[in-house]
Amino acid sequence: MKLHNKCILMICLCFISFDLLASLRPVRLTVEYKENPLGIEVARPRLGWWIDTDRSGLKQAAYQIQISQSKKGLLNGKSVLWTSERMSSNLNISVLYNGPELKSAQNYYWRVRVWDAKGMASNWSEVAGFSTGILTQQEWANASWIAHEVLADSMKVIPGVHGNGDGLGSKLLKRAVNPYFQKLFYLNKSIEQASVFVSGMGQYELYLNGLKVSADFLTPGWTNYEKRCLYNTYDVTSQLKRGENLLGSIVGGGFFYINRERYRKVVSGYGYPMFRLILKIRYTDGTSEEVTTDESWKTAPSPIIYSSIYGGEDYDARLEQKGWNKKMFDDANWKNAIVTKGPGGKMASQVEYPVQVMDTIAVKEITVPEAGKSIYDFGQNASGVVSVKLSGKRGDKIKITPSELLTDKGFITQKSSGENFYFEYTLKGDGVEEWTPKFTYYGFRYVMIEGVKPTSVVLLHTRNSAPAVGSFSSSNELFNKIYSLINWSLRSNLVSVSTDCPHREKLGWLEQAHLMGESVRFNYDVFHLYNKIVDDIIEAQLPDGMVPSIAPEFVAFDGPFRDDPGYGSAAVILPWYLYKWYGDVEVLRKSYPMMKKYVSYLQHKSVSNVISYGLGDWLDIGPN
Repeated sequence: MKLHNKCILMICLCFISFDLLASLRPVRLTVEYKENPLGIEVARPRLGWWIDTDRSGLKQAAYQIQISQSKKGLLNGKSVLWTSERMSSNLNISVLYNGPELKSAQNYYWRVRVWDAKGMASNWSEVAGFSTGILTQQEWANASWIAHEVLADSMKVIPGVHGNGDGLGSKLLKRAVNPYFQKLFYLNKSIEQASVFVSGMGQYELYLNGLKVSADFLTPGWTNYEKRCLYNTYDVTSQLKRGENLLGSIVGGGFFYINRERYRKVVSGYGYPMFRLILKIRYTDGTSEEVTTDESWKTAPSPIIYSSIYGGEDYDARLEQKGWNKKMFDDANWKNAIVTKGPGGKMASQVEYPVQVMDTIAVKEITVPEAGKSIYDFGQNASGVVSVKLSGKRGDKIKITPSELLTDKGFITQKSSGENFYFEYTLKGDGVEEWTPKFTYYGFRYVMIEGVKPTSVVLLHTRNSAPAVGSFSSSNELFNKIYSLINWSLRSNLVSVSTDCPHREKLGWLEQAHLMGESVRFNYDVFHLYNKIVDDIIEAQLPDGMVPSIAPEFVAFDGPFRDDPGYGSAAVILPWYLYKWYGDVEVLRKSYPMMKKYVSYLQHKSVSNVISYGLGDWLDIGPN
């Protein structure tokens, strides 16, 4: 009987131990505050995790981390690059990697386990991963910037000019070619892993063997191109094949080249669209190979005959070259790419979440205020583009003009949002055709359609794809509507910067970032976007300490529209917010010289320590 009781006791203890293990589990592992990030560039990345438990009051007392370059080696314990051993600490964010130096373009795998205050250990977490980017500038040396055409230095306009630019003579009159690029290459070994590191000025789309590499839109993010050019990292292992492969890209102007046509808040000319890429391939036999941009790449004009971040986009489907991004394409009529010196900025991995299509909004109502002009109402004001399906004769056109508002007579109006922005598509006359603009966006609820009547029209809402972290709902419908209104405003103004409107301005006005910061961070994970904005501010600060009202400073405005403490104070407020919200000490370290310099600048501008200049309430909307 005693033996029987002991067996029962042992079984019960095993069940209790198993239950305790099951109720203590590290989850949502992060590296540099992202789950499974690609292309990190820091030497000692910050690791973090959440603790999933149903035990009230449980606290972590210790942790152990293991990192490997092999998932299999990590799981069987035979190939561990670094282990922290057991560390007595309750820290579960910003835990610094302290192992051997990380290498460029490598995949790493890691896991963590934790102990509670009673010494009970959890099971190991699920294995998470991350990859490194290109860690030194020298590694970009073999990858040239390539272009279809080169803008002469004498024709460049850096920084940009506010307004229509009509005083610039012959500068920026020409439409830039939005070029295709392609490269055919051969792989003769079995592929273990491959990553591509890619940038296009202003934005690009990348294809591999006919398939788009990512769902990103308007990528990479925009910066001061003379100081920093962002690149993106993608794992393309599954898209590569043994034998022939073809890389293809389309590049648009973005903020890099804005010509003097249609609506423009700013005109600028850093150069014509250009492209840069490194494809790193590792084979199963331990060897590796690179494909990089050089003069051997081929280029030709794409069917995008006009594209402007401020003016819209035109596409002539008659100019399409079917199969241009597939390996059987005949490129005999294409020319070799031109190697160009590039904009000068250092290459840097894009840390903020990319802009993507985050919602598809259907038409709610169609009205016809005048023959040949149909108004499509999507029922929601949002940032984005339209996507259409249509049929017609070769050479027929559809013109799509977006707007936030309608006139009393039911027509669209762009009076307050940047007048003369539209999308135009010329049909090739080949069955059902589909089109979505690639390198621009607008804020709108309505579109006016002239020309060919489409069979389908949707609004694709584009924004920074930062994950949602909070929401609000209540029993009060008015409060819910107010929240929805604010949330849509936040969403439509989060891109690569924090804008004040997604149409007329599209610039990174700094007061938006700090004044709306508390609202934004309760709804979206803006750790990376706000860190990117801080980097933009550091680069925009003038030698005397002044921080301009916009960053990147694509244009130098006049007077208080450039130098206003309500805007420039973001240089001090945003780093502090990031520390307060996310426990980010590093942002304070990198920002402290800038913060000191700006406070000193304000001190010299003050009278008896009082700041008495700036815009203030500069626009009185008044009762009329």
